[in-house]
This record gives sequence, structure tokens and C-alpha cells, in this order.
Amino acid sequence: DIGPIHTLTQLRELKLSRCASAVTDARVGALSACPHLRVLDLSYCPQFTDKGLLSMSEGVKSLVWLNLSACKIGDEGLGSLLSGNPMLEVLRLSMLCGNECLTDEGLSHGLRWTKRLKEADLSGTRQVGSRSLAAICRYCKELQLLSLAGCVRIGDQDMISLSQSRGVANLRHIDLCGCEDLSAEGVGRFLRAGENLRCVNLNMIPAITEDAIEAMQCDVDNESLMWVYSRSKMTDAKHSGLKLPNAPPPKEKKGGKGKKGKGGGKKGGKKKK
Repeated sequence: DIGPIHTLTQLRELKLSRCASAVTDARVGALSACPHLRVLDLSYCPQFTDKGLLSMSEGVKSLVWLNLSACKIGDEGLGSLLSGNPMLEVLRLSMLCGNECLTDEGLSHGLRWTKRLKEADLSGTRQVGSRSLAAICRYCKELQLLSLAGCVRIGDQDMISLSQSRGVANLRHIDLCGCEDLSAEGVGRFLRAGENLRCVNLNMIPAITEDAIEAMQCDVDNESLMWVYSRSKMTDAKHSGLKLPNAPPPKEKKGGKGKKGKGGGKKGGKKKK
């Protein structure tokens, strides 16, 4: 029974992933009575809507870790919650592709408030486009991990913009699996700018051939970079290959380990002739 949660006014962490039948608008809204809440996981709970988020955002202002993956949320609710939590460091908004009320413009508006963000998982959220990427480039200058797997609207110009942003120097991991419009030219330009990158996932991008990978490896001066790629066609964003390391919620001693790439992908630094 999660009914009396609103009475726990000192609550700091709440994880209700996949508790779909119990997580309703009323119960999400009741969290407004928990002003000290820092870690919140409501992923895979599609029963609540913007109505619950709007109510909750009136009192929840201290979040640093938030997971709303596979939820039925829209621009208004997400924007309200993000604007009230400027200290957010980890944001997971994957698999939101079925939400008609969530748009690229709405995402970009919400992301403008996330200046402290260090990890963003937008994988499988196909609304993500140039506006969202522009907001990331402009506001998320501390970002270290970025997953855009399955974001099919991302193109070369978006990668070029990312390569020119001030935050590119902080990026360590990026997942571009299934971003089908990307070419070796756009990806290569980004990789040359990301001198501190440690892992890039280029799985399931038709234009990224083995020859293109070899050319980029010779052109990118980064011996520490791990490359993961395969030309197999992606049919589901959930099968996106390498997953970015899952940063544990703040102050937790144990966290999940990231999954390593599998299959035919190559890994390794720049090739030497």
C-alpha cells in the first residue's frame, strides 16, 4: 500500500518502477508534501499524467535524480517539474515515443532548466530532434553521458552543433545507436571535438561502414575511445546495443553496472599503421 506516502514529509528517495496500477495522478500529486525528495523513479508507470506532475511540482523542488521512462507525460507536466528542480543531475526520459502530448519543442523548453545535468537518457524517444539537441548544446554544459539511441530525427547538423558546444569537452559516453540519418562526416566531426570521450556507440547506422569506422579511427586522436558498431538494422529501440553506464542515485553505495557491447561491434582506440 503506497497510499500514506504523502505523510512521509522527510522522504528523500522513492522508487516505484513498474508499479503501474498503484502510481496514479492522485498519488503522484500527493508527493508535493515531500519537499526533501531527491531521488524519484516512476518509470514504466503509464497510469499517471501531467495532472499528477503539475501537482507534485508545487512542492518537490530538490530532485537530483529522476526517471520517467515509458510514462504518459506531456510538455506541460515535464516542463513544470524540470523548471522547479534546477539541481537535477540525472534525467531518464527513454521510451516516450507514444506520447502525443510530448514534443521536441516541449522537451527543449524543459531541458533549458537542467544546467547541472550530468546524465541524460533520451533513448527511444523519437520526438527528440534539433530543438532538444540545441537546448542540450546551450544549457547542459556539464553533461557527461548522453543516450540518443533510436532518436531517428537526429542528423549531421545536430552533431556538428554538439561538436561546437562548450559542453562537448565534458562528454564521456554517447550512444547514437539507430540514429539512421547520421553520416560518417557528421559523426567524425563530433568525435574530433570530443577529446575526452571514452565510449561511442555507432550500432545500426547504415552510413557507418567498416571502412568509415577505420577512417574515423585514423582521424580521431583519442587512444582511450572505445568504439562499438554494427551495421545490422535496428527494429526496436529497446535493442539498441550498448547502454550507457547507469549512474547510481546520489549517496547510494551500490549501483548497477553498465552493460558491455555485444555482437559484431569493434572496440578499441585509434588504429596504428
